Amino acid sequence: ADDMYLFGNNEAELETMFAIMSEEIHTLGLTCKRESLKLLDSTSAVQEVRKSVWKTTVGNFTIDLVPHFVALGIQIDRAGSTETALKHRTKCFMTSWFGVSKAFCDRRVPLRFRIQRFYATLGRSLLVGAGGWSLTTAILAKIDKLESMVLKQMLNRHKPECEDWRSYHTRINGILRGALETAGIMPLSLQACHLFYGWAGHVSRVADSSPVK
Repeated sequence: ADDMYLFGNNEAELETMFAIMSEEIHTLGLTCKRESLKLLDSTSAVQEVRKSVWKTTVGNFTIDLVPHFVALGIQIDRAGSTETALKHRTKCFMTSWFGVSKAFCDRRVPLRFRIQRFYATLGRSLLVGAGGWSLTTAILAKIDKLESMVLKQMLNRHKPECEDWRSYHTRINGILRGALETAGIMPLSLQACHLFYGWAGHVSRVADSSPVK
């Protein structure tokens, strides 16, 4: 991994590797996007230099060195950073939220129904790939903050003039906790923990010969 290229520095070997990959994908009856065939550059600072000295084509695909790319909805950088992955998932989440927030914030629909629908759709989309994240306190706090912001918009309650902000947030948070408990839904940060330990358990059970292990 410390070589000039992620998978080695022999261009012929790289071409062979991607030719085999393309054949396997075709055999399975699958297709791949052009932008999916990319190699990770070790640093973005030297990206242009390396592009000028290394570039290969397999069939109709041109493979470039990039600082990061998206695969199966997950943004991956050289370090496999959870920050990078969460930032991308948050961007996708917010884009979807702005498109459907009007429906989710409609108080004519029961709050419990809207909450259940939210966690079954957008909530799951935010946690795509969370099984492989490094769940630090800071990462969980970011998830909680995003979730709280959206839930408060869904509740759609304004602060009375006679109430201070601290009391207002305490009251609203209590209403939302009660709504989640009534709907039997875990907060997104806890769901992320379940996904993490679920994936860890899966990896621990696979055969020792598996590349995943």
